[in-house]
Amino acid sequence: MMRRRALLSVAIAIALGFLWPLGYVSNAVSAKRCENATARVHAPVRSPLTCPLVYTGPCSDGRDLYAQAYSMAISKRVGMPTVAQTPGSSLVPPWAEICRARPRGPYIMEVSYGWCAAPLVGGGGKRTFLCIFGLVFKLSDKTTWVT
Repeated sequence: MMRRRALLSVAIAIALGFLWPLGYVSNAVSAKRCENATARVHAPVRSPLTCPLVYTGPCSDGRDLYAQAYSMAISKRVGMPTVAQTPGSSLVPPWAEICRARPRGPYIMEVSYGWCAAPLVGGGGKRTFLCIFGLVFKLSDKTTWVT
């Protein structure tokens, strides 16, 4: 009986030691799909006349020097028209930003977003996904701010 438990413990440790790092490989493979899914849902385009301004807001926390360019690339991948914010200009709606997907654990990715359609119409938050080698499943959509 004791031998079975020891073998089971070793088998579980080996399985976890193998599956844990694979979770981060899965995250790397699935990151773009998570970003695209978030961009499609939270794009502020309400009519063909609106052209969202992609800016560096929630994503530009100092860790990512290319946040604006990356946000524009995500927006273009899903077909949103984009215009870059010029340095020193004030932020005018409509604008949108989809941040780079960040791992929150093995097989778990989180994407932050923000959008504004008018001066007092907007919101932002974080979407969390379960990622299994290119397949993404939304786990939660947490709103962190609303105007």
